[in-house]
Amino acid sequence: MKVLFKKLGVLFALLLINSSFLLASENTNVSTSSSSVPKVININSRFILAGKELIDPRTIQKIDEMGKELFEKTGVNVYIYAKKSYLSAKTKDKKEKFLQIKEHEKRILENVKQPYVLISMAIDDMHVNILNSKDLNSVISRDKILDRDIIPILASQDKNSLYTKVSVALLNGYGEIADEVAMKLKGITLKSSIESGASTFKIFWRYFMYTLVLLGLFAYIYSIRKGRKN
Repeated sequence: MKVLFKKLGVLFALLLINSSFLLASENTNVSTSSSSVPKVININSRFILAGKELIDPRTIQKIDEMGKELFEKTGVNVYIYAKKSYLSAKTKDKKEKFLQIKEHEKRILENVKQPYVLISMAIDDMHVNILNSKDLNSVISRDKILDRDIIPILASQDKNSLYTKVSVALLNGYGEIADEVAMKLKGITLKSSIESGASTFKIFWRYFMYTLVLLGLFAYIYSIRKGRKN
């Protein structure tokens, strides 16, 4: 059931980010272009090392909120470094591509403060990775978070833009990492956690949206089955 709610939450996040582009331009000092990608004006986060232009402003704000609380309570920094590409030159050689990406990530880690967790993403290279300091090896479920919380969103075949998928995938992965670090190191749940549901209104709104998403899924499945019969 928890996994189901998490998957529905991702769908909700996709819907929420898409439907709130216009609100962003009015309420968060963000302007929109013809490509529907908000341009960040005054949104800063020390946890986003690179890639603000690739991430929805509301996602940046939520990441910053979770990152600050996690650092204050555990001393762990969780960073995001996202680029269109890490490659200095296009190459079809898989080994060369791998080496270039690893070298780039090595340079990134030279500037981060320990203890750390880093979500590394190169969109055009189809690369996403989670790196962490050695003292967190037993804390971070790297493969599980990548395979369950990040990659499926990026790889999903739907009408959402790549920009939206990147924003939701990073938020989902970041939230899972923050929750895991907080629970395993301190046995606490972050107030800023995506899953915390800090108020009755938030809980009500969350389940209301889950219901809408479920209805949409049922309608989609019904339309497919009806089409097959015809």
